[in-house]
Amino acid sequence: MEYERQNHEILEVTTVSTPHRTAIVKRHHTMYAHVRLTASEQTAVGQEFTLGIRLARWDDGETVTDYTPTLTVMVDGEPVAEVDPVDGEATFPLQFADPGTYTITVGCPTVQPATVEVVVG
Repeated sequence: MEYERQNHEILEVTTVSTPHRTAIVKRHHTMYAHVRLTASEQTAVGQEFTLGIRLARWDDGETVTDYTPTLTVMVDGEPVAEVDPVDGEATFPLQFADPGTYTITVGCPTVQPATVEVVVG
């Protein structure tokens, strides 16, 4: 399988041959940068915790430093902030006033987003 980077996405490149023609077919495979999140699985009501954000390359997981888009932090599907990674990494403090399980998603249209769940008790 061959792959090609075109802007912010990785394309799967396939050659299709018939007796009369040869065509190069390029299809979306994945995004170049994937968001990786680190966070505590549990926290207390009113306690601040830090969400770690890292942009990783799709193929080897190395930190992406040549592309740093503005990322949206969403809690339960609602945007709460924007973060600008520096050298592919960022942190974001979060604090919850009510107990429950919260779904945190970080991404933007040009990266593969990531999601974590945090239980607040």
